[in-house]
Amino acid sequence: MIALLLELAVRRVYRWYVRHGKRTGRLALRTLIVGTGDEAARMRVAMSEPVRGFRPVGHIAVTDKRERTEGLPVVGAMVDLAGAITQHDVECVFVSSSEVPPALMSEIARVCRRTDSQLRFSANLPETLMTRLSVQSVDDVPVLSLRPVRLTGMRAFVKRSVDALFGAVGLVVASPFLVLIGAAIRLTSKGPALFHQARVTKDGRIFTMYKFRTMVVNPEAALNGAVIDVTRPFFKLEDDPRVTRVGRFLRSWSLDELPQLWNVVKGDMSLVGPRALPVEQVATHQEALAHRNEVRAGMTGWWQIQGRSDVDYERALKMDLFYIENWSLTLDLYIILKSIGAVLARRGAV
Repeated sequence: MIALLLELAVRRVYRWYVRHGKRTGRLALRTLIVGTGDEAARMRVAMSEPVRGFRPVGHIAVTDKRERTEGLPVVGAMVDLAGAITQHDVECVFVSSSEVPPALMSEIARVCRRTDSQLRFSANLPETLMTRLSVQSVDDVPVLSLRPVRLTGMRAFVKRSVDALFGAVGLVVASPFLVLIGAAIRLTSKGPALFHQARVTKDGRIFTMYKFRTMVVNPEAALNGAVIDVTRPFFKLEDDPRVTRVGRFLRSWSLDELPQLWNVVKGDMSLVGPRALPVEQVATHQEALAHRNEVRAGMTGWWQIQGRSDVDYERALKMDLFYIENWSLTLDLYIILKSIGAVLARRGAV
């Protein structure tokens, strides 16, 4: 046990050291981006945070035509690559694959080898876990293979079994807290302890989701005439006047969501999955939200551990799609463990 704790501590310190070095620029690679188009622009934005480990210094135009770019200068064309690497002390060359023809790839590799700089290529893929990728060879062409993930058959059975088991255990363990929280709500404000609402889960099925009540019984009156767009997905009002004092505490620690364990046991929800949205929100944004209905809604999920209410609408949708495309039991376990940390830190709690 001591050896395990020391090993984990050393890894933690080492990762902190590396991230600190990247953030301060000491371990960030001075990088040239080959290309000036949309993909190169996305690469520049992705590398803009020093913690990513790169420090972009300029673009290399694939053709002699010098296209204008935002944020970084075009320091040369392909014929100037070797000179630009030397002049700007470049340590890494990042190639926008969609802009560079195959004939130039070998030339770029040769220049990088001679100048002792790293060579990296972008891949036009959706956000993907690296465990799903493998490199294969078709004749003399290297190919990236993406392992498909579908939450059906045995995978779906295993996930449902885990949900039912841990949901039932969670209900038993949390039962004393459920009673205490319910009593606190009833004693401090008028109305029932539980709140229920129609939400949407897998295949667009509507179910009744249970939570502890965190608002006053007549929330419209507490708004004093303010209008809230209830059809906007993932929306929560900061400093909401409708939330009670006990409700604010429950929300900050996510204790209001404990009754959803019953939804998990019933099969309406999963421990991990996209957030269950109200019917009117899904009905208003059917096209944008359709992919979320491929799996059961979850008590926690990928975007919740990235910032909870701090994540904007578009980013939350992308994160839900990332989870669906990359599901695994290991990922579920990772999200559950990270959720505990997010709740304890109360990041993005509203």
